Amino acid sequence: LGVNQNGGTSGDNISAPIAITLTEVVPTTIDFPGTPFCANEPTQSPVVTGETTGTYTTSGGLVINSGTGVIDVANSTPGTYIIDYTYSSGVTSTSVTINPTYSSSTTATICDNETLTFGSQTLDSNDAGLNTEVFQASNGCDSTVQLTLTVLPTVVATDAVTICAGDTYDFNGQILTDANAGLNTAVLQSTSGCDSTVNLTLTIETIDNTVSASGAVLTANQAGATYQWIDCDNGNAAITGETNANFTATVTGNYAVEVTVNGCTEMSACT
Repeated sequence: LGVNQNGGTSGDNISAPIAITLTEVVPTTIDFPGTPFCANEPTQSPVVTGETTGTYTTSGGLVINSGTGVIDVANSTPGTYIIDYTYSSGVTSTSVTINPTYSSSTTATICDNETLTFGSQTLDSNDAGLNTEVFQASNGCDSTVQLTLTVLPTVVATDAVTICAGDTYDFNGQILTDANAGLNTAVLQSTSGCDSTVNLTLTIETIDNTVSASGAVLTANQAGATYQWIDCDNGNAAITGETNANFTATVTGNYAVEVTVNGCTEMSACT
C-alpha cells in the first residue's frame, strides 16, 4: 500500500533499505517484595523498573535512605506508609506495611512433680525461673513471651504411732488395725496445693499377759510394766497394795493381773 504510493494492494516492489530507530519508553515503577514486613526483619531494598536514579520520600516513622530506597525496618515505627519515587520525568508510588512484633511477660506456678506446656517446651522443676518462647502472632510476626516459673515443693513427712492391740488409728481416713502394723502411706494436699506424702510406721504394743504359778506365788511374765493384781472371785476388784510383778495368795481363790505398758493394759487369765 505504501511503496508505490498508489494506495492499492498491487504494484508494490521491494524498497531500498531503510533504517528506523525505535526508542522504547519503559514505565518507571518501584516495589518492595515481601511487604508487609515484621518489625524484627533486616533492611529491605526496593526493586526499580525503569529509571533508577530517582529519590525516595515518605512520611515520618519510616526510616528510608532517600538515595537507595533501603528501609531500616528495625528502627521504623510499625504502620503503613506511602513511598514516593521521584525521577526525571515524573513520580511513582508504592505502599509498604511494617507489622509490630510483641513481647510480654507472665508467671506460672507448678508443684515439683508436675510439668507445664509452654509453647514447644515442656517445663518441669528443673526450669524454675525465667523461660522464653517465641510464638507467631495473628499478623504473622513473632510474639516473644517470657515466663517466670515458680516451683513449689511437695512434702514427704515421716511419723510413727503406737497403738494398743485391738485398737484402731485413723490415718487420713484409713482405719488402721493390728493388720496394718508397719509402713503405711497417705498422700495429702498441702496448703500450697501440692502433694504431701506421709509415711507412717504403725507399731502395735504387744503385752505378754501370761502368769506363771509356783505354789501360792503368781508371777507376771511381762517385764518392765506396771502391775495391778485383782480378785477374780470379787468382781475383778483390785487388791490393795498388790502392784508388783509377783503376788502371793494368802487365801485360796482365783487371781489375775492387769499389766500396763506404754498406756496399754492387758489382763491375764484368772489363776
